Amino acid sequence: MIATLAIVETWQWTPFVMLIVLGGLAVLPTEPYEAALIDGASRLQQSGYVTIPLVWPYIMTAILLRSIDALKAFDIIY
Repeated sequence: MIATLAIVETWQWTPFVMLIVLGGLAVLPTEPYEAALIDGASRLQQSGYVTIPLVWPYIMTAILLRSIDALKAFDIIY
């Protein structure tokens, strides 16, 4: 029962979270990537040290909004 609810909630809200994160990825500046490339960073290092820190505010916004929505649904499920 709980696993089914978790699957349905994930299926329903994944597009919303992905839109927020993809919107954050779309507005990233190119300068940090150029600097990392000049410094010799690999793709993995660029993701870990440039992309994730720059997208982190968008990820946190998505987590916050999703948590608030999950708490609103708690009483209905309970």
